[in-house]
Parts: sequence; structure tokens; C-alpha cells
Amino acid sequence: LTYLREACLLLEDLCRLCQKKILFVNYLREACLLLEDLCRLCQNKILFVNYLREACLLLEDLCRLCQYKILLVNYLREACLLLEDLCRLCQYKILFVNYLREACLLLEDLCRLCQYKILFVNYLREACLLLEDLCRLCQYKILIVNYLREACLLLEDLCRLCQYKILIVNYLREACLLLEDLCRLCQNKILFVNYLREACLLLEDLCRLCQYKILLVNYLREACLLLEDLCRLCQYKILFVNYLREACLLLEDLCRLCQYKILFVNYLREACLLLEDSCRLCQYKILFVNYLREACLLLEDSCRLCQYKILLVNYLREACLLLEDLCRLCQYKILLVNYLREACLLLEDLCRLCQYKILLVNYLREACLLLEDLCRLCQYKILLVNYLPEACLLLEDLCRLCQYKILFVNYLREACLLLEDLCRLCQNKILLVNYLREACLLLEDLCRLCQNKILFVNYLREACLLLEDLCRLCQYKILFVNYLREACLLLEDLCRLCQYKILFVNYLREACLLLEDLCRLCQNKILLVNYLREACLLLEDLCRLCQNKILFVNYLREACLLLEDLCRLCQYKILFVNYLREACLLLEDLCRLCQNKILFVNYLREACLLLEDLCRLCQNKILHVNALFADL
Repeated sequence: LTYLREACLLLEDLCRLCQKKILFVNYLREACLLLEDLCRLCQNKILFVNYLREACLLLEDLCRLCQYKILLVNYLREACLLLEDLCRLCQYKILFVNYLREACLLLEDLCRLCQYKILFVNYLREACLLLEDLCRLCQYKILIVNYLREACLLLEDLCRLCQYKILIVNYLREACLLLEDLCRLCQNKILFVNYLREACLLLEDLCRLCQYKILLVNYLREACLLLEDLCRLCQYKILFVNYLREACLLLEDLCRLCQYKILFVNYLREACLLLEDSCRLCQYKILFVNYLREACLLLEDSCRLCQYKILLVNYLREACLLLEDLCRLCQYKILLVNYLREACLLLEDLCRLCQYKILLVNYLREACLLLEDLCRLCQYKILLVNYLPEACLLLEDLCRLCQYKILFVNYLREACLLLEDLCRLCQNKILLVNYLREACLLLEDLCRLCQNKILFVNYLREACLLLEDLCRLCQYKILFVNYLREACLLLEDLCRLCQYKILFVNYLREACLLLEDLCRLCQNKILLVNYLREACLLLEDLCRLCQNKILFVNYLREACLLLEDLCRLCQYKILFVNYLREACLLLEDLCRLCQNKILFVNYLREACLLLEDLCRLCQNKILHVNALFADL
């Protein structure tokens, strides 16, 4: 069970059945795959399951050829990287493979040559960045740092060539885009490439039309947004694009105050934020940058000056929420902002009812949680704060009550929820744990209670929204819950209305896009909806064409990669599943060799797990560590 510290995986039974098999379960419904049949068929094969339904990829041909090679499949086309030379050279080096083509960064040579260069290690804090020299050189340069606190790109050479250009390298193959040609064509343009293959978008036509405009491409197919209308309206405005199609928020007021100062780019620490000028101009504004601890949030001064105004920029459309009423009402309440529009949940009733409930604050470091009042009320309660090491969890009291219970905590170190008390209180309620399809959901009781209702649970533990009113109004409408397959969607009514249409839902609650025109063009094509398993895909035509092929669906629209040639070449290679550094590959050899080696675990600070104890205990067992803060 990925994203859980231990999740109480019984490895003994798994090992007895599968022996040396590996079961990858990442973002999939089936949290409990029957390994008996799998073991009988696969044997020394590796089961890759990453954002795909087909929970069982037969890698027979793959295993025959590769032999100890490593196959990297992480948001990249090239499904097979031959790391023979890597093994010979690296040895005690560190292999950085995180959303980048270069599957192997030799740190020794890098250190000798680079000196003032920077080693980028996505999702890792450290990386031994020389900030002193960086500060002396950079000055007015641009610092691109994805998911990293420090880390600073030296753009001296880049600046000399491009001048006012910005190189955004976020989840891209090439860590170093040649902007020479880009500069000659675009001139004062900006190239944004995020989660896209084409590491180099030709902005010729765009530049001719837009001039000085900004092209944001983030989780959007159209790598080339027609900014004609945008250019006419926006001019020197700032374009906010955060997992949304509507890619153009007019920030007139912001522009008047800031004057070319602040550029918001999600997943970026600062992205060339001129804080000095912004502070002088903005004054009463608060800069919220998701996934950042510090982000230069002056809360004290901001509270005094702002007068209850808060700017929330966290996967939310409304880039500027006016929290005047919130401040007046909430007082000691807690503001939950988690992929939800209603950026302000009044927890008055929650506090009165909850008692032993859990307050989750996902993706927020502080969120201004008043722990004093919380502690006084909660006592034996648990405060979960996603992406927070501390979270002040009272584990002693928890242990006394919980005993043999299981604590589901997404992205948290502790992870030990006692469900006894929860079950006694909730009875027929359902506790949905993010990134888990079933999680022991009592669907029978749900059906009896909800009937045609929909249970929304998006990154929230409790979150039991009764959609009675919604049903009365919407009737045959469907409200999609992101990251949930089932969500009790009434597909029958959908079919009657939409027919062969496809409903796109990507990080949006409502989002009911009628794709009539799309259907007319596509016909038998396949439309993939990001983070959605089924989405009414016409698999008949797919089956006729692909047959024994493997369908890769990983943040890509095309979604149908023919792996015939791959199978013929690869053999015996190891396929990396997204968000896993190595995932304890070939544990037999690993146990013998690893000892002082380094195990990389995505989303972990301590990027250096000693596997000595692990090797001694594991033997032929498999330990899945993905996005965990587990202390091994």
C-alpha cells in the first residue's frame, strides 16, 4: 500500500506464495491483489502497476534480454535505459533518477568539474548545494528549484545569452535547455514546460502573436495555447495556470500594485519572485506558495496589515480569497484548504461533534493551526498535518486506545490510526484513505444509507458530505471525485445523456465538459482522463489493435505505447515504477550487495537509508517503501 508507512503489510504470507516476486501497487484500486495466480504465471517476473488498470504485466521477454539492467519508466518515453556502463562506473556513486533523462549522475566527477554548479535532486531537501558562492554570483539571476528549499541554478551563462529569458525545468528530461535558438526567435518570451514531453516548444508563431506574453503548460494537452485573445486583454498581466484549463486569470489589481513583480508558478519555490520590490509595493498582501515551508510568509506583519485578507494559492481557482467573514466567524476555527473550492470550512460544528475525530490539513505546513485550543479540546485526539514531520501527534494516548488498530495517514511519518473507536462512533460510515481504492470500505451499509447519494472524500479522512440537495438539483448529473474510481457514479444516466461523450474531470469537482466536437473527430480514438482509471474508454478498438501490447498511461494523453520492440530488446531489465527510486529491486542481490548502499525513497528527507538491518531481516522478502517517512 503505497504512501503508507507500513500499512501493516503481511510479508510472510506474501513471501510464501510469491517467493521472489514483487507486487507493485501504486494508485490502484486493488489494494489486495491475489498473488497465488500471479505467482504461478509470472514466477521470476516483476509486476508493474503504475496508474494502470492492468495489474499484471507479463515481463517474460523483458526478463530474458536485459539481465541486471535498469528500465526507467518515469514520465519518460524511453522505456528502457541500458545501465551497463552505469554499473561499471558508478559503484559507490549515487544514482539520481527523478523525472530526468540522465539516469545516472556521477557525483564524483560532477563535484570536481562543477564546483559552483548545482546538483538537482527532486523531492529531496539536501543535495549539498553551495549556496554561498551561488549568492555571490547569482544576484539577479533566476532560481528554479522544484520541491527544494535551497538549490539554486546558476544562470550566468544563460542570462548572457538569453538576457531576459526564463528557463523553467520542472519534471523535464533535459536539465539544461539550450535557449540560444529560443532567444533568437522568441526574444523576450518565456518558455514554460511542465509535465510535457516536448522539452522544447517552438514559440515562433506564439511569439509573433503574443509578444511578451507567457505560455503556461501544466497538465494540459495543448502545448501551444492560442494567446491571441489573452494577449489583447492581459498585456503585462500575470497568467495563473494551476491544473486548470482556463489558463488565464486577469490580475489587473495585482498588476497595478506589483508591476511585473510576482510570478506564481505552482511547484516552484520562488520562480524569480522579486520579494524586495513586492514587499514594498504589496504591503498588505500575503504570498502563499504551495509546498513551501517558509516561502517568506510574513504572517505576523501580514496579519497586522492585511486586515483579514488572505491570498490562498493552493490548487484553487480563486487565486484571491477574501476571508473577511472568515476571520469574524472563525476565530479559533481551522481553515481547511485541500484541493477544494470552498477554501473556508467552518469547523464550529465539527469541534462540537468530533471529540475523537481527526483534523487533516493536507499540503499545508502551518495553516495557522491553533494547537493550544485544539489540545485542550481534543486530549486523546490526533492532529494530522500532511507533509509535516512534527504534527505534534500524541502517540502515547493513541497507542493505549488503539492497540491492534490501523492508522491510515497519507504522507505522514507516524501512521498508526486506531479504527476501533472510529468504528464504534461511525458505525455504517466509511473512512476513505487517499490513494486507496477500497481501504476496507463497507459498501453495503453505504448503499443502504446513501442510496443514490455520493460520498465525496478528497484527501480528507472524515469528509462525509451528504449530497441530498445535490441529487435533488442535479438529477442525472455526475459529480466526479478526483482520485476516486468508484464514488458511486451513476453511469447509466450518464450514458443516456452523454451517449458517446466523455466527461473530463481533472482536479475539478464539477467539471462536466461536453466533448461533442471531440467525439466527432476522434471516433474510435481513446481519450485518457488524467488520474482516472476508466472514464468510459472505448477499449474494444484498443483491444483489437493492441492485443498483447502494453498500455502505458502515465500523465500522457497518447496512452498507447506499443512495447513489441521494447520486449524484444529489454529482457531481464528492471522497470522503475513512478515515484520509486529503486523499490528494493532484486532483493536477493540487494541483500548481498547493499550493506552500505543508499536506498532512495521519494518524498523523503533522509535520502540515505541504511539497508544493513533491512538486508539481514528481509532475505527474500519485499519491502515496499514509497513516499514514506518510515524509519527502517
